[in-house]
Amino acid sequence: MSFNRTSVVLSLLATVCVGVGVLGCGNMPEIPQETLPSRGDSAVSWEQAQTVLETEVAKEFILPDVLAISYLDMSPPPADPGQVGLVFNEINTVMGGSPLVYDDGYSWLRWYPRLGSFKQPLQASFAQEPVSWFDYSWDYCNEGISPPLPHPDVLTPSAQKICGFMWGARAHSSSLGWPQRIVLDGSGYIRPIPAAAVAGTSFRLGMLDSLSGSFLHPLVTHCDIAHLEGRTITFTVVYNSPAFINVCQLTYQDQGDNHCVVDVRSRVRFHEQAKSYSTWRIGIGPALSSMYWRGPAEIIAEGGDPQLATTHAHDADTVVLIDEVGGRWHRPIINPGSIVKVQRYTVRDTLHGFGFIQADRTESHYTEYPAGYALRPSYMIENFKAVSAGVPVPMELQIDMWWAENEYYDNTVLALILGDNDYLSSQEPIDITYRLVGTLDPVDQGTRLP
Repeated sequence: MSFNRTSVVLSLLATVCVGVGVLGCGNMPEIPQETLPSRGDSAVSWEQAQTVLETEVAKEFILPDVLAISYLDMSPPPADPGQVGLVFNEINTVMGGSPLVYDDGYSWLRWYPRLGSFKQPLQASFAQEPVSWFDYSWDYCNEGISPPLPHPDVLTPSAQKICGFMWGARAHSSSLGWPQRIVLDGSGYIRPIPAAAVAGTSFRLGMLDSLSGSFLHPLVTHCDIAHLEGRTITFTVVYNSPAFINVCQLTYQDQGDNHCVVDVRSRVRFHEQAKSYSTWRIGIGPALSSMYWRGPAEIIAEGGDPQLATTHAHDADTVVLIDEVGGRWHRPIINPGSIVKVQRYTVRDTLHGFGFIQADRTESHYTEYPAGYALRPSYMIENFKAVSAGVPVPMELQIDMWWAENEYYDNTVLALILGDNDYLSSQEPIDITYRLVGTLDPVDQGTRLP
């Protein structure tokens, strides 16, 4: 079957549409603030999520035609990006007028519209109540956008979709929209952010890699949010790909200025067509992606002194590994260079955790490229477990570093992948649990790897 927004139908996400008239520019009414349950009693239960998983795993997953080419990271964008959503500078301007859909005086939540070609529309709900797209939800007529966007009544249908959500708290700001605490969008991109941090490294629930430089990010097709209390949010997502489908529950906890945690549990099943991906790396575990352009190795190669240089630029500078007995090991990240464009390492030992950390927080090192690099959070995956039929599932950690010539793209990836692709034929689900920790505090790096 061909994929569309309603092909993965949750019992909790009934097909409900709210009829809205087309409104002209400058005539954007107030949208009532919705309140969510103070407790998660009406949120999607883990049992309901498993029902969805068992129903959908038997269906063939096909990428939407408009997304198929742009889903490979190395592919060029479509010739007319307006056909598939807003571009980055447009969404930032449009979001300025985006209404809050939840506000309890401490935390807030807003949905946001689709932006680029790689953003998958979501079927969204609050505590099982479907959320519809409104043609007046975003300020498409904002004077700051030039050339002007189309009038909402002629806006391309692909832009008329909810793409994800932003949740945050204003404990340290009077702004209605800042600071963010967690962001999710339909391409599987999740960004948990401690209050005092500047967003950097990204977190994904999985990935597929052909080993030839082509990545395929599974799609988040549905998301149900249940607000628990001021500093905590829990949401359940359906995460689908041509090889596997994953249902995840995530609980984010705001633990102050410098610290946040996300507890994750998920169940993975493999599609029948997964066998055709037997030569790919199947990333059913968590993955982290980050940007590293310039650091000590690159500055030394130019004859400079890293301690005096002001031209460092990276979201993270060190990979940290935690073994099964709690021992820690680290390796610096590098930019491979234009000759050897990729460096790839595989760790096959049993891992308890791993992460990207920003060890260098000396502000003077980043003055040439002032993008808040000293405040980029470190992220560690801890207490990782993957079990199928009561037996631990072999996993490998892949560390990829690509050559970068600027600071605009993620070029380093940590991903937990299946250590045995025979599981692609298994009828047994794989259950995964772990905790993601985001922090500005120092992280124990342990012993330097050779």
